[in-house]
Amino acid sequence: MKNKQLQDDPDLTQTDGIGHVFDEMSDRYTDVMDSMVPHYRKLSKSMLGLLPESFNPEKVLDLGCGNGNVSMLSTTLYPHAHHHLVDASEEMIQLCKKRFSGTPMTYDQNFFQSLQLSPNTYDLVLAGFSLHHLTAGEKELFFANLCPAMTAKGIFACADLFLNKESAEHEQFLVDWKTFVINSGKSNADWNWLFDHYGKYDIPSTYSDHRNWLIKAGFNRVELSWNDGFWGCLHAYKA
Repeated sequence: MKNKQLQDDPDLTQTDGIGHVFDEMSDRYTDVMDSMVPHYRKLSKSMLGLLPESFNPEKVLDLGCGNGNVSMLSTTLYPHAHHHLVDASEEMIQLCKKRFSGTPMTYDQNFFQSLQLSPNTYDLVLAGFSLHHLTAGEKELFFANLCPAMTAKGIFACADLFLNKESAEHEQFLVDWKTFVINSGKSNADWNWLFDHYGKYDIPSTYSDHRNWLIKAGFNRVELSWNDGFWGCLHAYKA
């Protein structure tokens, strides 16, 4: 069974260079996330720490694995599960291969839009600060492809920014975000780099939109498990 194909949008080029962007920041990825993403570690841990205690996945998919921070938490919690790590950055994939040397894993340097997902495969799917690189239409279609690829007990966990750039709150959000970055020890030049990156590559959507798309895709229940303002963690359950 092949996935539905995402439609090309000639006006959107953010995926053209996103892999190279993360190649260049691969050696300082955790520092960048800690200092530029509020609650980065809390949200990363919430994806796994707020799962049901009885849940014991056999196959885990990490979408946008970065340098493996979320997969490290997952392999610690579920050491017997097989993990499939996906990222557009070749450097990130290579870092993960070194980090998890000796641990049986599958690696895939790929864009989410190009993934071929087999049905009834994954018990747990993780997406830590990665889906905001997809347009609204791409997210909706990706969820429609993702749901059939998950087992009956499957859970999708996502930590991200849940805010539409067109919303009335967006301007104040940017002011607060810049304050966080500067208070984290970064310079105005660092903020300008982040703001430029955000403008070119990030297309966040609201939690309400995520919930509607996930329910439409076939998930039975969606919860905002933890949040502070627009930074949050959601869990979607098939059962």
